[in-house]
Order: sequence, then structure tokens, then C-alpha cells
Amino acid sequence: MRAASGGWISRSLILLLLCCQIVVSGSGQASPGVGFLAIAVTIGDDRVPATSAYVFVRAYRPVYNGESSMVPRASHDGYFETALAPGIYDIFVSEVSSLPLCKRVEIVTGQTEHYTANLKIDHDHLEQ
Repeated sequence: MRAASGGWISRSLILLLLCCQIVVSGSGQASPGVGFLAIAVTIGDDRVPATSAYVFVRAYRPVYNGESSMVPRASHDGYFETALAPGIYDIFVSEVSSLPLCKRVEIVTGQTEHYTANLKIDHDHLEQ
């Protein structure tokens, strides 16, 4: 009985190691025909990374499973990254204490478009 369970464990471990190797070997490679967008969101004159920023990306044609827009997630405070199909995109950046910003960018295959959105404090509406 022990030999049978030991054989099952060793076969499972070998299969797991092979799967991990396949995943790791393909994880650093970009899909063909994509570019990248990197957005840094800062606030105020001190350019402090925004901790609660919201980023909305809209394309001029459907590129996300039939959709033309997406909301990238922050990889860390104030920094958003995503892979995109080549094309023209509008980027909307917002944060509760600041005035929103928009910018239009072009994504090119194999290149990274960098955008730093330095939001200005919304003094008129913070007091309300």
C-alpha cells in the first residue's frame, strides 16, 4: 500500500514540476502584436504616488473580447501597466482629492508608451 501511494506522490510531483517549468518559461514573453501602456499617477507639487487612483482606457475599436474599454489594475501605488493591441487610446485618470486628467496615446507593437499623470489637488471641492 505504501509503495502505491509513494508512486502516486512521485508521479504527481514530477507532473507539477513539469507544469511549473512550462508556465515559467512562457511567462516573460509578450504576445505577438501587442504594445504596452505604463501610467504613473502622482498628486500635487510633491508628486506623491496616488494610492486610490482610477484609470480608464478607451480604444477606438473593440479590442478586449469585443469591448472597447478597460480598467487596468494598479501594480503598486500610483502605477498601472497593461498590454494593449496597437491603436489609439484615450486615458482617463481620476482620484478623489484631485482634478481628473485625460490624454490620447498611440500604442505601437513591441513598444511601451509611458504617461505620467500629475494630478492637481481640487481645493474647491475638498472642503465640501
